[in-house]
Amino acid sequence: MKLGGGADRLVTFLSQMAVIAAALLLWEILAGGLGFDVQVIDPIFFSRPSRIAVDLYQGIRDGEFTADVAFTLEASVWGLVLGMVSGIFVGFLFAYLPLLHRMFEPLMIGFNSLPRPALGPVVVLIFGLGILSKIVLSWSIVFFVVFYNTYAGILAVDPDLVRVARTMGCSKFQVLRYVVLPSVFSWVFAALRVSVEPHVREPAIAVPAFVCWHCGRPLVVVEVLMRERPLIRAPPALVRTS
Repeated sequence: MKLGGGADRLVTFLSQMAVIAAALLLWEILAGGLGFDVQVIDPIFFSRPSRIAVDLYQGIRDGEFTADVAFTLEASVWGLVLGMVSGIFVGFLFAYLPLLHRMFEPLMIGFNSLPRPALGPVVVLIFGLGILSKIVLSWSIVFFVVFYNTYAGILAVDPDLVRVARTMGCSKFQVLRYVVLPSVFSWVFAALRVSVEPHVREPAIAVPAFVCWHCGRPLVVVEVLMRERPLIRAPPALVRTS
C-alpha cells in the first residue's frame, strides 16, 4: 500500500528510530546492562548506552561539553570556509593555466596523499597548540577535495556551450558567469558532502597527544585511566587548548 508523501516520511522516520532503539537496547544488554548477567561486549572498550548518557548529561550540566563544542565549531567553520575559498581559487588557476598545473601536480598529489594523523604533530610544531593548528588540519582536508572537484568541474564544461556563448557575443566574464560557474558549483557542493565530516574528525585523531581541552578529551582520559563511560560518548572533534 502506497502512502502519501508526509505519511511515508513519518513511517520511514519511525522505522529508523525503531532500528536505532533496538540497536541501543541490544548493545546495553550485551554489555551487561539492565540486570542481564551477559557480557558479550567488554564495557571497558565499548561502554554502555546508559553510562554514556549519564556522562553526556554531566558534561552538559558542568558546561565542559558545550564549551568544547563551541570551540570545535569555531575551528571547523574557519577550516571549512578557508578550504573552500582557497580550493576554488587554486582549481580555477590550475584549469586556466595548464602549465602551472603540470608544474605543481606532483607536489599536490604528494601532499594530498599524506595521512592526517602523521601530519598532525608536524602542524602542531609549526603552528603551536592553539586553534591555528586545528584550522590548518581542517583546511588541508577540505582544500584538496574542493580543489580537485573544482578543477574537474571546469574541465567537464561542455565546449559546445562555450562556443555557442562566444558566438552570441558573450565576453570571457559572461562565459565564466553563465556557463562555467553553474557547472563548477555543482561539483563543489558534491565535494562538500564528502569533506565536511572528515574535516571535523581527522584533526582530533591527528593531535591527541597534545590536547588539553576538546570534544574528544574523554578519549584521552580513557587511554590513560581506562575509564569506561566516556569512551564512545566523545564525538570526533578538533582539539581545544586552554
